[in-house]
Amino acid sequence: MLIHVVKAHETISSIAHDYKISPYLLCNLNGLTPGEGLAEGQALLILFPEQLHHVVAGDTLCKIAAHHNISLRQLYRNNPGLIQKTYIYPGDELVIRYHAHPETNITAAAYAYPFIDISLFLETLPFTTIFNSFTWEITPDGHLKGLNDEALVAVAKNEGTAPHMVLSNLREPYGFDSDIAHNLLRDPSQWPVFIDEVVQTVLIRGYSGVDLDFEFVLKQDREHYARFAHALARRLHMAGCHLTIALSAKTSEDASGTLVEGLDYKALGEAADMVLIMTYEWGYPAGEPMAIAPIGPVTDVVEFAITRIPREKILLGIPTYGYNWPLPWIKGQTRAVSVSNPQAIALARTYGSVIQYDETAQAPWFTYTDAQDSHEVWFEDVRSILAKLKLISKYKLKGAGYWNMMRPFTQNWMLLNSMFSILPGTDAHNCKRAAST
Repeated sequence: MLIHVVKAHETISSIAHDYKISPYLLCNLNGLTPGEGLAEGQALLILFPEQLHHVVAGDTLCKIAAHHNISLRQLYRNNPGLIQKTYIYPGDELVIRYHAHPETNITAAAYAYPFIDISLFLETLPFTTIFNSFTWEITPDGHLKGLNDEALVAVAKNEGTAPHMVLSNLREPYGFDSDIAHNLLRDPSQWPVFIDEVVQTVLIRGYSGVDLDFEFVLKQDREHYARFAHALARRLHMAGCHLTIALSAKTSEDASGTLVEGLDYKALGEAADMVLIMTYEWGYPAGEPMAIAPIGPVTDVVEFAITRIPREKILLGIPTYGYNWPLPWIKGQTRAVSVSNPQAIALARTYGSVIQYDETAQAPWFTYTDAQDSHEVWFEDVRSILAKLKLISKYKLKGAGYWNMMRPFTQNWMLLNSMFSILPGTDAHNCKRAAST
């Protein structure tokens, strides 16, 4: 595996020629369109196929996978876009193996809203163990507010990804509400009825577990939150299901701030089967321009978390997005807008910006000027993701948790696939797609 940083005047064809791979493969690895222009400073993932399969009449994907002793999900992962195809044709070339041979098994979880583009959802599923369906809200009277995600749950299970119900104190469009959590947590007499409603919903909908995402928990609710998590975990385990808890990032037990004061890492880690540490949003819409997940602070959070939570339970939070800030940045006035990582690169290409790479933060960024304003954009690319994924290996964590699946980020998934063996969440039932003659 290599990373190539684009120089001025380089093209997809010239780079593919230099590495002796096909332009088609280079595009496939990086979510590019053949003939697409490149931005100077753009990072590209380079992988080298070790074994190929040339499709013949009568082939099916299941037959091809079985013949080469790999899973259908692995065949999909090795060939982005394959899962979308209705037919394969004689002469098609499929990658069976790359020269990278990942040996470490990890869990990969990712969040999605029910309105995700179904093609993007389908394309991303083979790279995930768990799909977290975002989100089941709690009504003012302590019940669940329904979520129309039945179709996504069915697709996820069919493709071998375990669907989990996200339970949160979010109140759209206003954000996370401390009072919603407080009203439930302060009165343990409510818990049995509420937890029973949660578990029954999990079983009826066919979820494999719950992702508990209470944010801005009040300091006075800290002990109650941990006790509630234990109670929920016990009932889920009785039903054969799992509990993941999403935790805001902190670096000390007595860390201050409304995001973390109500979080007892140790107690919540004991309750959970997995813990997703939300190691992102250092760069955020109301803040000044900076990396979304700078490697130094991310590492500090991990090093604290493993002193409180068994490392084999921890999923490292990874962002799939960037932010675009108008300049000049004025505290209390300026707000960034979210961009996908491909959108960020497209902006750099459109305005002729050279993408820079901050070695301290391990993150790419650039500036540009349009007809109205100057802008500063920070985002993620294969270099910044590599820096974060290395932490999973270094600290022997359980895996990665992505916020979120809503934006395309092909090179991230291909990098993940090259570094780790991604565990399935369920048995897939999707053998299909014969070769057309």
